[in-house]
Amino acid sequence: MKPRRLSREMLLPLPVQKARALSLGYHLALSVMAAGDGSFDQAATLLQAIWHARFLAGREDVNAEHLAAAESALDAISSRVDAGEAWTVTGAEHTAIARGLSIHDQFTTREPYHRFVAAWAQMQHLARESLETSTST
Repeated sequence: MKPRRLSREMLLPLPVQKARALSLGYHLALSVMAAGDGSFDQAATLLQAIWHARFLAGREDVNAEHLAAAESALDAISSRVDAGEAWTVTGAEHTAIARGLSIHDQFTTREPYHRFVAAWAQMQHLARESLETSTST
């Protein structure tokens, strides 16, 4: 069986307007968190962007350290909230998360749409697995 041919749209990057709108949503979530008005929703949105960037990166090691730092920053914020503290973001955490979002922005504007969709599906699968694991314990 022949592999299915990809359409022109699937071979091109995400349209600029869509990429900018997606980026705006992620950066807005970080701004809300940095202002001290964050919630689980903003943290989940940011983690979604970081995980998506990891899957877009694939085997590209060049950004792995920055994406790991962004994920660690979100974990630290979550740990403080679990301990009863407010949704606050330190300067170092903000820098790490912003760098992770910048990496996501770069991938979103250059990777073919079929890779964007495949990475999104991987990210959703991981999120479902994480949710199932956390609810079964």
